[in-house]
Amino acid sequence: MKKMSFGKIKKAILFVSFLVFISCEVFANSSNEPLVNQDFELGATSAWAINSWSESIASMQVGAPGKDNSKFSLKIAISENPSSSVFKHVVQLQAGHIYQVSAWVKADKETKVSMKLQKDVASYNTWGQQTITATSNWKQIVFVGSPKDGDPSRIIFFLSDINVSVYVDNVSLIDYTNNTTFNKKIVPKTLFCMHSNKGHILDLWPAISKADVGMIRLMDSGVNWPYIEAQKGVFTWARMQMYVDRIKKYIPDSKIMYTFSDVPGWANGNKGGGYAPLDMGDWKNFVTRLVDKYGDVIDYYEMWNEFDYSLFWAESSEKMLEMHKIAYEIIRKKDPTAKILLPNITIFGLPRLEEYLALGGGDYADIAAIHFYPEINKIEESLMFAHSVRNLLESYGHSDMPILNTEGSPVTDGQALTSKQERSSVARYTLMTWVAGMDAACWYFWENIQENKRIVFAGDEGTWASLNDSAIAYKQLSDWLIGTNVTDFVVDRDSQTYQIKVEKDGKYLGWIVWASQSVDYSPLEDWKIKVIDLLDGSTKNYTGGKISLDIEPVFLRQGDLIEKPVLRMSP
Repeated sequence: MKKMSFGKIKKAILFVSFLVFISCEVFANSSNEPLVNQDFELGATSAWAINSWSESIASMQVGAPGKDNSKFSLKIAISENPSSSVFKHVVQLQAGHIYQVSAWVKADKETKVSMKLQKDVASYNTWGQQTITATSNWKQIVFVGSPKDGDPSRIIFFLSDINVSVYVDNVSLIDYTNNTTFNKKIVPKTLFCMHSNKGHILDLWPAISKADVGMIRLMDSGVNWPYIEAQKGVFTWARMQMYVDRIKKYIPDSKIMYTFSDVPGWANGNKGGGYAPLDMGDWKNFVTRLVDKYGDVIDYYEMWNEFDYSLFWAESSEKMLEMHKIAYEIIRKKDPTAKILLPNITIFGLPRLEEYLALGGGDYADIAAIHFYPEINKIEESLMFAHSVRNLLESYGHSDMPILNTEGSPVTDGQALTSKQERSSVARYTLMTWVAGMDAACWYFWENIQENKRIVFAGDEGTWASLNDSAIAYKQLSDWLIGTNVTDFVVDRDSQTYQIKVEKDGKYLGWIVWASQSVDYSPLEDWKIKVIDLLDGSTKNYTGGKISLDIEPVFLRQGDLIEKPVLRMSP
């Protein structure tokens, strides 16, 4: 069996290979042919291409010498519109794998050079990137990226200046999946985070309390700036107070995250919610009033919602950082224990995040945040993008900064799902959030309906007062995970099975396992499995032999059968 254990060191090195035509699309690892021309020593530009638009003018040729006094390197330059040309090499990668990309770069004068791993078809997602200042000395660019799709990807170089010659040598691409660490911390209750958009409906709160939610993120809840201060100087706190009161009554141990988003029209000339206030004094006043009133109950402040998406933020990173610094100073002064999050990004936001970190934005935050809305059949592959964000944080000096998945849920094509599909999607999304290195999975949202093409979570549409199969699975998973450690994560590519080892207080508990297809599965004898826990709340004894495994995770547990009440949907 071909196993990929994230806890074991096992490299599979894949260098970029080249063919003889400049415009050809070359797929890495498409054959077993030996590596060719990864260091340009053939004296040709084979397999690299110039991609230009908007009348940009670029050139590419073999240069000399290469790194370590080798004969050749790749010489690239742009004479007009540097933002409208890239130098690319197309590669075929595996979805959900983590790749280390590197190259050696120098220039005939100081200039910024960005290297990216990017999807080569629309929507051109950036899976990983790094920007350096190239000088006359060879400098290595190295980063990781994780594509969520199996579509062709490309290694590309962006140059920032015209008429500067940049030299590239020893480009490589390494499948780094087996060398990647996973989240080994104790699983906190805040992993189980929830949104509620209709908190004025009283009946839903007892149901939320039954689901054992550990954190509520206030976004799309009618409590952002335009709702609280619809007119300058007139503050309406009723809805915010309602949320705080009900959270504290029904889930008193839950944390509260407040997300800043949208600017009221009166403050920015009615340009739209994604534009900054004309007078930063208005922003300062709002943040001050919010923190003065609720600083004792808000645990996390998220500096903006999806600032890589123009609907939510249409201005520069510099302007965002200006607002961030103002809020940071106010929050830190009023409540030094509060956690401050960077403006969050979507999976399209890696370039924006690097720009923000380069400006110093990471110095004003405790936590980074991403949003994930994967297709239900791509959950495992999509969530690994968190490793790209982790790598970017490390490259800007924030290696210890936690990452949260502050919004998302699996999306469907609108079809009705079976109970098994619902339970599976909830569990896999949360499990992969944790394994990928994120400390919270903020489910969007409690009051969902099927027409939204997302998993329906609560029963009784209109009151959302009962737990459906998704919510029951959510509660069962929290029982399995909270307070434990994940100590190994194994993907068996042959059988398409996923295996998570769980311990608590240093004691082995068992394995959570599932498969992307129906398989007959034999737990290893040394796992000493006695019990199988299911996401519907039921439990059964295991006496040996094969079990039927499919998309729904099960907990193969070492301990004895535990009799406990099973959550059921309300009649």
